[in-house]
Amino acid sequence: MQDDDFDSSNTLLQDLEWNSDEPVIRWRWVYYTSIVLYGIIIVLSLFQSSYAVMALFVLLGIWSRIPALASSFTKDIEIVDILTVSIAINLGGLTGALYGSLIILGTKAFGPREYPGYTIKESIGFFLIALIMPWVYSSLNQNLFYTLNIFTVLRYTSYMILTAVLEPGALALEAALCIPSFCVGLFVNKLTTLFLGDFLTSTLGTMQMTFGLFFSISIGIGAFFALSKTTLWLTERRFK
Repeated sequence: MQDDDFDSSNTLLQDLEWNSDEPVIRWRWVYYTSIVLYGIIIVLSLFQSSYAVMALFVLLGIWSRIPALASSFTKDIEIVDILTVSIAINLGGLTGALYGSLIILGTKAFGPREYPGYTIKESIGFFLIALIMPWVYSSLNQNLFYTLNIFTVLRYTSYMILTAVLEPGALALEAALCIPSFCVGLFVNKLTTLFLGDFLTSTLGTMQMTFGLFFSISIGIGAFFALSKTTLWLTERRFK
C-alpha cells in the first residue's frame, strides 16, 4: 500500500513539472477551434438562433481556460465557474452541468501538460454540483454570489473526496495545492460576481445575440489571449 501511495504522489509531481516533450498550449488547435466556432456563431446569428449565444459562451469558456492551462500560477484566473453556475440557474442544471464538465474535459486537448487526474476529477465535480445549483440559487433568495461560493466549496470538497478514493497517495499534496487555490477562488468569485453577475443574468435570461454582446465577449477573449501569452512568457523566463 505504501508503494502505491508513493507512486501516486510521484506521478502527480512529475505531471506538475515544467519540463515535457509536449507543448504547453497547442495554439493551432485553439486557433482552428476558435475559427470554427466563430463561423458557427455567425451562421446561427443570421437565423436569430439562441444557440449562437450558447456557442459564444462556449468559446469564452474555452479561452478562459487557456491561462489556467498555461501555468499553475494562473489556474484559478478563469471564469468557467461563474459561467457554469449562471447557465445552470438560467437554462437548467443539466445544461450547466454539461457545459462546465465538457469545457474542463475538452480543453485538456489544448493543454496536454495539465495533470489528467485533475481534469477528470474536476470535470466530474463540475457536472455533479452544477445539477443542484438551480435549487441552491432558489434557496439563497437568488443570490448569485452566495450560490457561486457554495459551488466553490462543493467543488473543492468533491475534488478531495475523489482524490481520496482514486489517488489516496496524492491526498496530502493535493490538499496543499487546493487550500491556497480555494482562497483565491473565493476572491475571484467576488470579482466575477461584481463585474459579470448582472451581465450574465440578463444575457442568459434573453438568449438574444446582439453586436454588443458579440463585441464584448470578443474583447474578453482577447484579454484571455493576452494573459495566456504573458503567462507563458513569464513562466519560460522563470524556468530558463
